[in-house]
Amino acid sequence: MTELGLPADATVVGAVGRLTYQKAPEDFLAALRALGRPEVTGLRVGGGELAPRVAAQARQLPDVRVVLAGERAHVPELLPAFDVFALPSRYECARPSPRRTLPACLGSCHAARTA
Repeated sequence: MTELGLPADATVVGAVGRLTYQKAPEDFLAALRALGRPEVTGLRVGGGELAPRVAAQARQLPDVRVVLAGERAHVPELLPAFDVFALPSRYECARPSPRRTLPACLGSCHAARTA
């Protein structure tokens, strides 16, 4: 997705959700860092009160590529760019839900979740 600055051949770990405490945006950044694969790009779609803090944290990770795409009206159009759909959350993922994993299916990618 060139509009987001992603090379056509990028390997993308994507997440969609508000940047709030509940959605654990710092866990998304920590997972990308722990992955230890600088060729992977993290794409976070969504806005919220933690957006400035998450942006600052992302800038502190020089070996991790992260695109913070903000709020988007047409999220389904971005899903095909995801190779992995991540669902970080502090307490929403205790059991699988079609409503939460459907975006991964629409994008034909793998899904990973926390909580």
